[in-house]
Amino acid sequence: MSTEIQTFRGKDTREVLALVKATLGPDAIILATRQVPGLLGPKGVEVKAARPPAEVLAARTARPRTPEQILEAKQRAGLAATRYQAGMRPPAPPAPPTTQRPSEPPLPTGAVRESGPAEAAGPRTPLPRRPSYPLVEEDRVLTREVASLKEALEAAQRELRRLAAASRASESLDLDPVSADLYATLVDRGVEAHVAEELIRQARMEVVGGIARGELLAAVRGILAEHLVAGRAPWLRRGRWLADRQYRVALVGPTGVGKTTTLAKIAARAITESRLKVSLITVDNYRVGAKEQLARYAGIMGVPLHLARDRRELTEAIEQSSDADLVLVDTAGRACDDEVAEQMALLRSVDGLQLHLVLSAATGGRQIAETARRFRGYEPERLILSKLDETAAPGGVLSAALWIRRPISCLTHGQRVPEDIRAIEDDALVDLVAPIEE
Repeated sequence: MSTEIQTFRGKDTREVLALVKATLGPDAIILATRQVPGLLGPKGVEVKAARPPAEVLAARTARPRTPEQILEAKQRAGLAATRYQAGMRPPAPPAPPTTQRPSEPPLPTGAVRESGPAEAAGPRTPLPRRPSYPLVEEDRVLTREVASLKEALEAAQRELRRLAAASRASESLDLDPVSADLYATLVDRGVEAHVAEELIRQARMEVVGGIARGELLAAVRGILAEHLVAGRAPWLRRGRWLADRQYRVALVGPTGVGKTTTLAKIAARAITESRLKVSLITVDNYRVGAKEQLARYAGIMGVPLHLARDRRELTEAIEQSSDADLVLVDTAGRACDDEVAEQMALLRSVDGLQLHLVLSAATGGRQIAETARRFRGYEPERLILSKLDETAAPGGVLSAALWIRRPISCLTHGQRVPEDIRAIEDDALVDLVAPIEE
């Protein structure tokens, strides 16, 4: 579908809508409206609009309309347009002038018309108009059409970006059309360009004879399986190992990746699924409300929470958690490398404390790779990929796996505790980067 969004500007809404109608026709869909400041003069109005999809336009034109239906449709379109204005309300139309019915001559001054009690008491209050249910339904249909159009446009834009990347790859990287197209697909999935190129080149060496997309994709998936390894989720029982030794995990990573919420999800799963006894510790003394947030989770789950501000307090908190099967430590996201090093030294002072690095899938491959590079020297034992629900390109996980060659223990995909976290298998990790095509 080829649909173009156009921008129109004018001094007021009426002028811009008239321009939209003249340019795109009466069936144009208003996508957004906002006030814009004038350079030297008064404010104006900016409207983004587009022609409706062909199937919607065909359905509309196929319906026969009487003059009354046309008038009603225009009135509805006008009201729908004003509802889409961002915070702007057109002035109410002036009330029609009061007229007397021709069958009743004007009364002379001082005369009183005979009337019932209600009429004699004063002017009648007009009854409120009944809601126009067809108008509400028309508004819902328009909303669905706008959402459908936006979704189609986003899909078209993604496809155009993919095709453009394939074209560039075919020319600059000297790739055949099949390889260039799969390269573009990997980049669109969030894989860094140089990583995608290396993947394609390695896969091509494994394909014998002519290159078919299915065979090339299978070769790429085989290479990915060597680098993307799933580890056991932190909340799962470890058999006899737990009987002899307490399992201790600290979640580390930059600010905003969801460490505290992820820790609460792991704790809840450990309690409800594995029947483990859990203790929580926080060393986050910097973020406002950090302890209070974790305290709410601890109260709901009925588990102890300890605050540790230095090595002595952390050691005491570990000792106070001696009867727990699983100890989870929440940490602060630190921007300065020196502060990160100080916090890592504190955590590594605890015997048997594993570091699980939390990475946000929503940040993209380059940022994930940068975070992995920063934390690689601290040798985290596991990776956790968070916020999968906030991205359509989760392939950046490959960048982290290449920098830190450690298993990925679990994925998170929402804010619900504990529902939005899951253990992961090797094939599912490969699917994040290069899913099987139907």
